[in-house]
Amino acid sequence: MGDYKPLAGSNYFPLPRKLRDIGAIINPKNKAQKCFLYCILMSLHPIKTNPKRVTKYSKWIDEVKMGDVPFPVQLNKIPKIEKLNDFSINVFSFEDNEYFPLYVSDKVGAHHVNLMLLEKKGKNHYVYIKNLNRMLNALTKHNGKCFYCPRCLHRFSNKRLLKNHANDCAMRSPLRLKPTTIKHFNLRIGSTLEKYKES
Repeated sequence: MGDYKPLAGSNYFPLPRKLRDIGAIINPKNKAQKCFLYCILMSLHPIKTNPKRVTKYSKWIDEVKMGDVPFPVQLNKIPKIEKLNDFSINVFSFEDNEYFPLYVSDKVGAHHVNLMLLEKKGKNHYVYIKNLNRMLNALTKHNGKCFYCPRCLHRFSNKRLLKNHANDCAMRSPLRLKPTTIKHFNLRIGSTLEKYKES
């Protein structure tokens, strides 16, 4: 049996074309295994021109308290980073044309950050999701504006419905979403969503 290796981000590799074309994700071009840190800074300090260049965020690096958490950042260390800072973090993944949560925060922070942890040839890499709703909506044929729950990835037609749903959903485990399941605005939770189980 091989040694257990917790998921952690490492160095830059290009986004899959399906994700790149959406225009909802920023991929930090970093070679020092600090993709997690730069993704947080991208959220805290949005830059319009060449936002994937990590040198643009150098002056803010000390703003993010990492404590004794080493790079690359493992998923199981994220709660510790959240406690040191006034922001919350969700981490998603994308595999076989499916999105699913890897880590969903229970913290209510002044600022929220959505990340994606991708895998390629045994390497993992964090990227910054600048627009979760756009990213998820790209899987559907719906052209209107939608709002998604970060725990179950369920779609709602307005923010009020999403807010009413949030408290109930907090009692449930995060779910995995297939693009073929997103057909209607207000499907009952669990009716068309497959619960995600780690393999």
